[in-house]
Amino acid sequence: MVVRVRGPQRIRVARIQDAGPCMTCGELIEFLMAYVDDELAPDRRAVFDAHLARCEACRRYLATYREAVVLGRDACADPGAPVANEVPEDLVQAILAVRSGVRS
Repeated sequence: MVVRVRGPQRIRVARIQDAGPCMTCGELIEFLMAYVDDELAPDRRAVFDAHLARCEACRRYLATYREAVVLGRDACADPGAPVANEVPEDLVQAILAVRSGVRS
């Protein structure tokens, strides 16, 4: 029997025979930020962790997601840092315009 629950911050849970609650890879991705930020309710986190225990692809995706978060934070750590020479000037100007609230 499959049970679908819909709504904000709800994981659609399927019960496959006696395997217990599970989620799809797509559903895992929907809740990735909440998982990394430790904002999932304990029961939802358990379903998330159970999926990760069974899915190597999602474990790799989670690792790259965490790495991207770290790289993003590092890139924004010092807004006054000089820009590398290989960054195109039009890209630099577009980023500065967005930061200052100017839209083209």
